[in-house]
Amino acid sequence: MMQGVKREMTISKIVVGVLTYNRPELLEETLHSFNEYLKAYRDLFKFVIFDNGSKDEIIKINKKIAQKYRSKFVTSRKVIESTKNSKIRDHNISIGHRNLSRLMKKEDGDAYIILEDDWACAAYIPLIELIEYLRKNPDIGQIRLRNSRYDGTLTGGAKHNFVTQEPIKWTKEVVIGNYILAYGNLHWVNNPSIISKEALDLISKGYNSEVECMKAFHEIYPINLQLQPGVFEHIGPWRHRKDLVEQGIIQGEDNNESFDFS
Repeated sequence: MMQGVKREMTISKIVVGVLTYNRPELLEETLHSFNEYLKAYRDLFKFVIFDNGSKDEIIKINKKIAQKYRSKFVTSRKVIESTKNSKIRDHNISIGHRNLSRLMKKEDGDAYIILEDDWACAAYIPLIELIEYLRKNPDIGQIRLRNSRYDGTLTGGAKHNFVTQEPIKWTKEVVIGNYILAYGNLHWVNNPSIISKEALDLISKGYNSEVECMKAFHEIYPINLQLQPGVFEHIGPWRHRKDLVEQGIIQGEDNNESFDFS
């Protein structure tokens, strides 16, 4: 075997999964943002959109949007009515992510990006380098891409791990170009992140709630990465997570963590 020869990884497909529900204008903006800021990777992207029970008239609009961005589009078998019950809503979203992840698994990708329809990319990121790093470090489940103001405490986002209730601690940093990958005891998030095929397999098993999925994810991947600066911005209304408040996972609405920072 020849010594000193560096073998470069090849990236041929990046599968982007988007969960959507009754928000075509946000879905359009999210998909457009990939073409706007990540057009260098356009030929590598395969978009998979799962409509999680939108109304029939919305589905027709979403289908046209999917066609515009050359996306695979699959719908739920039934319309899911909107509800103010946070536990039911969380359950419906969890089922949606299970279905989306199973659709994504059918695509043989080198990496997977998972998000909901209200997270838009706001800047270029070196996706190839990030994916290569994730592939070389299989003990890492995901690289979180959301725009959190990482300053050692993740100000602007959750300040503790939702599974262990421990404060988030940062253990080391890796510099990739103009970005930092910060190692921390972070819980799993689905908005948005680069995940491995193995992590996708775990998510696709199906859980009754987001917290159940977090717990299962944490058992295998107790350490995850946060990209700094994060480049995906939330463009929809924040959800007040009464279900997580009731479970004691986050505090009440006088605290920032009452929002959907999971």
